[in-house]
Amino acid sequence: MKEDITDLISTSINELKNASQKEDIIVESKIINTIISLCEAYKNII
Repeated sequence: MKEDITDLISTSINELKNASQKEDIIVESKIINTIISLCEAYKNII
């Protein structure tokens, strides 16, 4: 489960980089919220 969340966080960070290059603020904010949620889920597993 931890590995799955870690992979999702990594993928989300890459997507954030792509959105940042395109200067898409709406997508950036959604991805940041997703990353925060994934980090909270990871924290709850530990």
